[in-house]
Amino acid sequence: MMPTQEHSQLDGDLDSQLDGDLDHNPVSDQPPDATTPQRHQQHQQRAQQWPEQVINLSWSIFMGWWLSVGYLLAAVLCAPLPAYRSAFCNLGWYFLWPFNKQVRYVRQPGPEPPTRHQALSFWYFRGVAAVLVVPLHCILAVAGWLLVGFVPMARLHTEAVGLVWTALPDRLLISRRGVDQNQLNGEVALDCECAGSWNSFLITVAGTHIVLLNLAVLIPITIALGYTFSDQMLRDHKLLLFMIGLVSIVPLCFTSGTLITRIALHGNSSIWGMMLSCTLGRSVELLLYVHLMTHELNNFVRDAIVGALIALMLLLPALTFGIGGLRFREQKFNLPHAGLSSVMLIVSIIGGFTPTLFHGAYANLEMFCKGCEYIPETTDLSIGCNSCHYKAKHLASEPLYQDYTKYLSIVCAVLLPASYITGLILLNHVNQHTTTGSPKLSSKSALDTGSTDPSTGTDHVVNLHEGLPPLLRTGVHGKEGWPLWACAVALFVCLGLAYGVTDVVANSLALIFPDDVSSGQTGVRLVALVPVALAPNLLHFVNAISFGFQNRISVSIEIASQAVIQITLTLMPALIFLSTFMDAIKNQDEPFTMIFSTFHLFSVVFSMIVLNYVSLSGKVNYFEGAALAVVYLVWVAGFLFMPASLLS
Repeated sequence: MMPTQEHSQLDGDLDSQLDGDLDHNPVSDQPPDATTPQRHQQHQQRAQQWPEQVINLSWSIFMGWWLSVGYLLAAVLCAPLPAYRSAFCNLGWYFLWPFNKQVRYVRQPGPEPPTRHQALSFWYFRGVAAVLVVPLHCILAVAGWLLVGFVPMARLHTEAVGLVWTALPDRLLISRRGVDQNQLNGEVALDCECAGSWNSFLITVAGTHIVLLNLAVLIPITIALGYTFSDQMLRDHKLLLFMIGLVSIVPLCFTSGTLITRIALHGNSSIWGMMLSCTLGRSVELLLYVHLMTHELNNFVRDAIVGALIALMLLLPALTFGIGGLRFREQKFNLPHAGLSSVMLIVSIIGGFTPTLFHGAYANLEMFCKGCEYIPETTDLSIGCNSCHYKAKHLASEPLYQDYTKYLSIVCAVLLPASYITGLILLNHVNQHTTTGSPKLSSKSALDTGSTDPSTGTDHVVNLHEGLPPLLRTGVHGKEGWPLWACAVALFVCLGLAYGVTDVVANSLALIFPDDVSSGQTGVRLVALVPVALAPNLLHFVNAISFGFQNRISVSIEIASQAVIQITLTLMPALIFLSTFMDAIKNQDEPFTMIFSTFHLFSVVFSMIVLNYVSLSGKVNYFEGAALAVVYLVWVAGFLFMPASLLS
């Protein structure tokens, strides 16, 4: 049946009414799924707020309440002065929970000259603040700065000291953030949203990271305690001195490396930078090992050197590949450049461990037996023993070492630095050839490191002076910033401090392991392989990981290779010469030599093979990083379970 006109008009009216209702419905103004993003955003905001609330609550529980108590005590002392009492009370409640609150200072025209009573009241207020409030603020500011994560609170306390010391109480207003801001007068003097922030770990002061700057505080503390403690106090606190001294080595290595780079940049010659890096690049680590050798801890030094080598060849690439793999599925690097570094790495390992191979091939072993007794049934007086083992002779009484191996070590100590300098010159030519396209010398610094741009596949140069602090970097040739003599004086002071710190560390180790160092017990070996080996090389790890996270894996591999090459081609020969000189002055029972145990040799050689094999493909991922980490842990476990009698 056909619809009539009346029915069609009614249907039209109903449709219009329904459309009107839908237009005026507040829920239907938005799309049906419009509330889902809003709820998701609210959940995200809550998820971001609850860690801040936990941090704020932690600060109030551990720090804020006793600052508030200090303000309330100051208010009690200022009871006869209502204005100052009220100011102390308000600030006390503010610092108990200062978050999302503001303290405003209203600047008013200065009144008539104050009366004597007003002046005395103001100075009494300052005295109370100086005794009860200002010291608490200073302590909390220092604590917040040292904890790094609470730097926002450190800034708040620093600003609070100036406010309490200079502001008048009748000019302070406390309000919540975002509440009637247009109706409030005055300038914001104190404002804090959260007690801590992860961004605080990115703070640099004059180009120096805040963590390194905080660790530098331990340098004078270590020297003061190490040289002022009595012998009994040194024995009682030897572990504490060792720990703070070992941590103090990290900023010393950073400072000395920065100053050496700055001095090298003053010269236009590439050879100047290479020679400076070759001679002074491992100065802090060299001082540490020399002090250990003065206590005749030569086995400990050998363990530390091997620990540093396997950590740089396995653990550093493992962390770099793994952390970089969190951001990039696959990372590529400059294969020809890595091949040249691999050749230098192989040469350095062969040269550094040639005396070990020579001595192991021709040395005579002595047999030591236990539980021996004559066998009565035999006519030739045969002896039967329960257990026997072979052990190398003492080096001081072994003819092979005194007549042959000793001089071979000296020859290697002369040839290895020369090969290192030759390799650096060749590496510098390769860098310049890959960046300029011609073998001609360019104006780039010798400290530039080649790398590959993964997006374009082209090579470029990473100029290391870009990482210098601005105070040192400004004016590459000394026209601005620090001149050459200032850097040289600063380096001399830095090495002087390093001498004192490493002396304290060596003395502490000699007290911690008085009998176990020579025997090579598990605890001694663990300390040598991990903390003592990693502390001077910690900045290599940080730099390599940061480059790997930026997808510049070529620079990370170069850092690892050059660090290993420096140890084998410069540090070990320097220790040989110094040990020979020390042995000539004082006849040591067992001088330092480049003769390592068989397990030492295998661990270093196979670590080098694994690293070079990983570098053959020109690309890495997180799985290869995990594999290298497993190999490193296996080697460390092998050292820990190695019997002490097999170390020689």
